[in-house]
Amino acid sequence: MITFHPETLAKESSKVLFSEIIKAISFFKDIYFIFTSPNADPESDIIIKIIIEFVKKNNNCCFIKSLGKQNYLSIIKYVDAVMGNSSSAITEVPSFKKATINIGDRQKGRMQAKSIINCNYNKKDLIHAINKIYNKKFTNNIKKIKN
Repeated sequence: MITFHPETLAKESSKVLFSEIIKAISFFKDIYFIFTSPNADPESDIIIKIIIEFVKKNNNCCFIKSLGKQNYLSIIKYVDAVMGNSSSAITEVPSFKKATINIGDRQKGRMQAKSIINCNYNKKDLIHAINKIYNKKFTNNIKKIKN
């Protein structure tokens, strides 16, 4: 599941940053991606437009505008990981013994469980992070973590 919010303090635009995520996940045709809407910060409309265009062209993904808290937490049980820069990926996802790919600095300074993979906004780092969540040693370690 991908939940990405605008980086309001970043030097680059959300379009540039989010485009790197799109480039990276385009590499993985055998993974199904669920996109959720960003928050209402400036440039969220740009992110939504990119998501809609990407979903139209790719059968291995969908866009769910709003899951609500209960559905969001329920879906976490069934996904391999949560990717993006949302605080819920840092604070809640580790409790489900699931991986988080935390992108950029939006959550910098928060305490983090060992199930969180921090990476930058570039295709190479993102591809590496996605591959890591399917590493047997990493997935076995996640089962033991405490949030």
